[in-house]
Amino acid sequence: MSLLAVGGQMQTLVWMLVKISVLQAAGALVYAVFGRHGSAATRHLIWTITVVGLLLLPVLAAVLPGWHVPLRLIVTPSTDAAAIMEQAEPAPSVLTGNDNVVSSSAAATPARSARTASVATWISWSTALRVLYLAGVLLLLARLIAAQLMIQRLARRATAARKPELQRLMFECAQRMGVRRPVRLLRSREHTMPMVFGTRVPTIVLPAVADTWSQDRCRAVLRHELAHVARYDCVTQLAAEVACATYWIHPGVWWIARRLRIERELACDDCVLTAGTHARGYPGHLLELAYSLGGHRAPAPRGGLRRACWTSGRRRCSASSQPPRWPSGS
Repeated sequence: MSLLAVGGQMQTLVWMLVKISVLQAAGALVYAVFGRHGSAATRHLIWTITVVGLLLLPVLAAVLPGWHVPLRLIVTPSTDAAAIMEQAEPAPSVLTGNDNVVSSSAAATPARSARTASVATWISWSTALRVLYLAGVLLLLARLIAAQLMIQRLARRATAARKPELQRLMFECAQRMGVRRPVRLLRSREHTMPMVFGTRVPTIVLPAVADTWSQDRCRAVLRHELAHVARYDCVTQLAAEVACATYWIHPGVWWIARRLRIERELACDDCVLTAGTHARGYPGHLLELAYSLGGHRAPAPRGGLRRACWTSGRRRCSASSQPPRWPSGS
């Protein structure tokens, strides 16, 4: 492997990071123009398109015309001299005198050894970087798969919610939120946050303590989870997780994924309020759930959703003694 090949690999890595940064800057520009004063759903859409662009970046790089800026490889004088000596190596000649025999090929041996050591150093660094990058990708993908297995195990231990009142409330909320797909409703004995997971067959899991909730609280929670189903947030969550695993080396991708989570929860809150949930009572439900269940987090599986909205509701309720306002653009 030559220095030119190693330099080409480093150039590919550098331009991959540059393209990710350019795509992120484009998303931030669109956000500044259209999303800053728009709804949470609009902001979520902007970051979703950015994530999709990140995932399609390798495909676009292969299909679209190349965008390359040559990077010059700096070669040390000793390496340059060694390369010249190798290209124009003279035929071995022997100089005799006073019983001293010196070979010109032997004289070139130290320079050739220096060049070989330099190439070996470049190759070792290039290999180490590739191994480190692939290890990070595999580790994050393994974590994603492990979280999926954890949520499947939780779902297997849960039981179907068969209370007629809860089933009727579930059907009413699904109609109100515009969800036409069948959605499973499970009841878990574990002290867990309400959650939704699954892409083909969405599943809502409620803690067993939900049996003691008032009808208004059950309605608010079910509407929030069904808003995730109606918006296909499990798919966008999966896309963000895969993007973070693929480009984990770039901090901007993690920032985009975080913004996507925040805007997703705010967009679902807007959907709940639009569906008719009382604006004064809804933050109170979030606040009480945050205090009662906030210390027990559920795993974030493939398609699973963390309950960042409960903490958000607690912060909003604690910020003012007045009932908090929930504008769509907040």
